[in-house]
Amino acid sequence: MILPVSINNCVENFEIVRKLKKFSKRSNLLSLYASIETARSFEFKKELDVIVNQIKELSKQSSSLLRTIEESVNKAKSSLKNVHKIMLETSEKLENTKDEFKPMLKEFHNLIESTEKLNEIVNEMLNALEKQKGLEQNLISLEETLSSKIDENILMNICINALFNKTLKDSCADSVGCCISCFGWVNINNVSR
Repeated sequence: MILPVSINNCVENFEIVRKLKKFSKRSNLLSLYASIETARSFEFKKELDVIVNQIKELSKQSSSLLRTIEESVNKAKSSLKNVHKIMLETSEKLENTKDEFKPMLKEFHNLIESTEKLNEIVNEMLNALEKQKGLEQNLISLEETLSSKIDENILMNICINALFNKTLKDSCADSVGCCISCFGWVNINNVSR
C-alpha cells in the first residue's frame, strides 16, 4: 500500500506542481504586468513631473505677472490720486478765480450799460444837432428873407424920400411906415404925404 499512497502523493504532488507552475506562470504574468505598469507608472510619473514642473513654472510666471499687474495697478491708483488731487486744486482755483472775476464781470456789465446809455445820449445829441441844423437853415432863410425885405424897405424909403423930397422928420415917419407896410400892418397908400 505504500505504492498507492505514493502514487496518490505523486499525483497530488504533480497536481500541486502543476498548480504551482500555473501559479508561477500567473505570478510571472502578474509580475510582468506589474513591471509594465511600474514602467508605465514611471513614465507617467516622468510625464507628471514634467507637467508639475511646467505648472510650477507657470505658477512662478503667474506670480511674477500678478506682482507686475499689482505694481501697475498701484501706480495707476497713485496716478489717479494725483490727477484727482490736481483736479480738486484746479477746481478750487477756478472757484477762487470765478469769485475774483465776479466784481470784474459786474463792472464789465456796468460798463456795457453805461456805454449803451452813452450811445443813447449821443444819438439824442445827433438828433438834436439835426434839428438844430434844420432850425439854422430856417433861421438863415428867415434872415435872408428879412434882409431882403429890409433892403427893399430901405430902397423904397430912399425912393420915396427922393420922390417926395420930404424933411427928415417926414422921412423917418415914412421909413417906419414902410417897415410896417412890409409886415402887412399898414398899407403904404394910406400913409399921408
